[in-house]
Amino acid sequence: MIEPLVLYFGLVLARVGTFVTVFPLFNQRSLPRLVKIGLAVALTVMYMGHLVPIAQVPQLLQHSNVSVVAYLFVLGWEVFLGAVMGLAFGLFLVPAQIAGEFISQGLGLTFGELSTLTGESTTGPLSQIFEGAAILLFFGLDVHHVLLSILHASFGFYPIGGAGAELPVQRLIFGAVAAQEWGLALAMPVMLCLFTSLLILVLMTRAAPQLNLYSIGFPLQLAVGLTAVLLFAPNLVASMVGTMGKVSELLVGSFP
Repeated sequence: MIEPLVLYFGLVLARVGTFVTVFPLFNQRSLPRLVKIGLAVALTVMYMGHLVPIAQVPQLLQHSNVSVVAYLFVLGWEVFLGAVMGLAFGLFLVPAQIAGEFISQGLGLTFGELSTLTGESTTGPLSQIFEGAAILLFFGLDVHHVLLSILHASFGFYPIGGAGAELPVQRLIFGAVAAQEWGLALAMPVMLCLFTSLLILVLMTRAAPQLNLYSIGFPLQLAVGLTAVLLFAPNLVASMVGTMGKVSELLVGSFP
């Protein structure tokens, strides 16, 4: 008699567990697996208590004849849906990552790459700072509450074992492209300062060809870039907050 509840729990766990595994903040190797498993099980138990109230348990137990093939098909759909939502929610961090990488390339800091905070890839130290600031803002602004509320609402929009609505593929593609644009716009003030300093260096070398562009240009570009980052830090933080608001609106519209 308990078998239907176990099967239903497995479907909810498939969606939540895949989401926790794919979401960039939880898919890093440094995070213990026990923490990931505990978070996935805790969220599953919480959602099970909402999706299957005590009054509905007798009705659920009546459906004991479940085809293995049908169950595996539904289980695969839940895994796919959890992966899509995990990747979609990763758009919160994409603009800061793009901006940090873009500025690092302009400063020539890509030679000293480090492992990222949210993955196995490598990136420059300035990208680490931008990504760390985005993560702090993610939790400081309670954006993770938006994430959990959208995940909770997905069980009504995409019922367990039901057809539900179609996936918002076009909105997610637009969001991925827009996140890249927001990242470039985030880095634009600093890149304009770097472009101006580079233009001045080119004019100086034209006026005085004996100047060594490489020995003078790299330290000057680095000094101008880091100074610009410090001066524009409040604007950069405000822009990150704005991009997170845009991503929140995009995801709320995609998974109402």
